[in-house]
Amino acid sequence: MPSPTSARADEGPAGTGLLLPDERGAETPTLRRLSTLRRAEAWRLLRGHAQVGDRRVARALADLARRAPDDAVNVLLEPIPAMFARLDRPQDAGDAWALELARRGLALAPHRVQGRRLVSVRLGVSLTWPADAHVTIHPGMLSIGSERRATRQVALDPEALRAFDDPALTVTPAFVELAPGIRFGRVDPNPDAHLEAHPDKQGNAVSLGGQDPAAWTFALEGALALIRRHLPIVVDEMALSSFVLFPVGHDPVKHLSASYREYVGACYLTLHPNLPTMAEAMVHEFQHNKANLASYHDALLDNPAGTLVRSPVRPDPRPIWGVLLAVHAFVAVAELYRRMSASGDGSVRARLGDVIARNDEGLRTLRQHARPTRIGAALLEELEELHAEHLALALPGPAAAAWEG
Repeated sequence: MPSPTSARADEGPAGTGLLLPDERGAETPTLRRLSTLRRAEAWRLLRGHAQVGDRRVARALADLARRAPDDAVNVLLEPIPAMFARLDRPQDAGDAWALELARRGLALAPHRVQGRRLVSVRLGVSLTWPADAHVTIHPGMLSIGSERRATRQVALDPEALRAFDDPALTVTPAFVELAPGIRFGRVDPNPDAHLEAHPDKQGNAVSLGGQDPAAWTFALEGALALIRRHLPIVVDEMALSSFVLFPVGHDPVKHLSASYREYVGACYLTLHPNLPTMAEAMVHEFQHNKANLASYHDALLDNPAGTLVRSPVRPDPRPIWGVLLAVHAFVAVAELYRRMSASGDGSVRARLGDVIARNDEGLRTLRQHARPTRIGAALLEELEELHAEHLALALPGPAAAAWEG
């Protein structure tokens, strides 16, 4: 296994690398920072699984880490197995990591799956089977059988799985690629998706909200194109994170979205007819993803966990960490709208004015109540600097909020 010091979370360029890229080239501070955090998190998860999970899977992952560290990071930080590991579900994590290793054809002892479902972002499918079936993962293939059925094998390939005809294995298309490394998910294995912190929502069960799947992909692709046009390296960061977008309903007026600290690489969002609103939600939740990943390695605040303050974007009192998350996301959203406002769209400029006003309130709250760590203070300084540029813009007064995060 790689040395714990081989990818320290505090390595990297000056500044936090947690806000927005400067677009001056591929090797930007944010991409380097994200890569460094990903490597540190991969080794953290690997050490944890070696202690409490399937040791044969941990051994295969450690062997890969020695031979090809970058490949190991990508396997370890696949959103689904990493989510299971952070939720202390080592059996589910081991099954999901074994599937990803096998999909890549890597050396792995036959791995008997204990559960009754496997969901793979890379294969794009959800696999389920009855209670009397047994499923074993091998390099490059899956075998399924039971006492009543002969064992059959199928290649771990999307086309082969979809063409596999056996009543013992149900193959459900679960993910559609929107752009390289970014997918629309229709099956979510998150056991905590029912948990919700926002007072206006009841969990995050996957739902198209009565809308056609094509309407969803059209809106998500259009929103990604907007982000690519105005914050291109953010899309590169999303791809690096194997970003998955889950649908959780439709509302023609208000837009709601969510993300989970344990589920880095995933976000939940409702469908909205306005593409800039969809782009805003994606950038907002991806900023949460970056902050959530960093939080496993760098404390940003020293405030007691129960510190509650007024939030600029929520009707309920929020932990001070939640306000920092909101400002960190919405300052990036303001920058997206600032770049979009060059088109002269009045609604974009009005929304920009509203977001800046909320950021101003949020930063005042942080100035008054936050007790930042060293890196937290550096992040607050970066937020203040970019916010000062936004305050200098000539904009209309705040409009009614169209979206709550």
